[in-house]
Amino acid sequence: MAIFAGKRWQKIETYTLVSMLTVLVWLYAEAETVKPNSLPIQISFSGSGSQLISPSHPEAVSATFRCTTAQLAALRALRDRDVPFEIDVTARDDGMNQIDVKQGLEHHPRIAALGVVVDRVHPPELTVQIERLVDEKLAVEFDPQQRELENDAVVDPAEITVTMPSSLKQILAENNVTTLKARLDEERFAEVPEGVPTPLQDVRIVIPPVLQAEHVSLSETSVTVTLTILRQWVEEHRWPVPIRYQLPPGAHRFRITLSEGEDTTKVNLKGPPEVIDRIKRYKLPTLAILEFTLTELEEAATRTDPGEALSKPAVLHLPPKVIAFPSTPRIEYTVEKIEG
Repeated sequence: MAIFAGKRWQKIETYTLVSMLTVLVWLYAEAETVKPNSLPIQISFSGSGSQLISPSHPEAVSATFRCTTAQLAALRALRDRDVPFEIDVTARDDGMNQIDVKQGLEHHPRIAALGVVVDRVHPPELTVQIERLVDEKLAVEFDPQQRELENDAVVDPAEITVTMPSSLKQILAENNVTTLKARLDEERFAEVPEGVPTPLQDVRIVIPPVLQAEHVSLSETSVTVTLTILRQWVEEHRWPVPIRYQLPPGAHRFRITLSEGEDTTKVNLKGPPEVIDRIKRYKLPTLAILEFTLTELEEAATRTDPGEALSKPAVLHLPPKVIAFPSTPRIEYTVEKIEG
């Protein structure tokens, strides 16, 4: 009886061992079996430093890889690092490009190192816009701001390099932008002595609107300017400039009243001594123009509180070589609609 029980347990042990070996072999075989596995991943595009690539953010795709369980786990580990799979577009031309994502993944070094096969990708293609950055040399000239100089100012450097998208270079050509202006602040200009060659450092370069765009950089943002002023400007404080209206047809139905009955606005004038002197002797006119539209007049007259003063900037008309502070004074006024 004991011998029979021992053999029985021996058979059970053998059966269990065989079963375990079978499961292990099956698991090993399953792990080594190559089969299709789908995985959502992020794709991004990289190029040279002189390329602008859009979109710049990662794109989501679904990729099917023919791989083992171990390879799939490695792919998931790569994906979970939140680092997109980059596709190199350095060799692509400027403009819109259709990128074969499957081909890009097949040449990806991290995927190639795992030995997996890229079966298919959805969507199969992604659209990428590429534009190259180009360098353009532009001359820098000093803006004397209507002051009289003995000779042309010397600018150093006289030329700078502007890095910009290639499309912007064409816009520069169309707008005939070949030079940049270097300009002094009025406070610094006023301190320059007359008749003496004066070097001025850190004179800022004025960036025109066409170059106030993304991905534009200048090799220099300021220059050194050496200049000789023949005569410095003089200043006349609180000069009364007469106010005049520019009105549209139909404005006779409205009455415009300036605050406190003033018909002038006071500004500080600055300019060559002889010009300021002629203004003071009323030999040269100065005007502040308030321009109205019918819509503005109608809205002003029909407000809830029409007696409350409004304000708007006036356009100053001054002789050449004269500037004013403020350059666009605000004028207070009220508007009343005339009935009948």
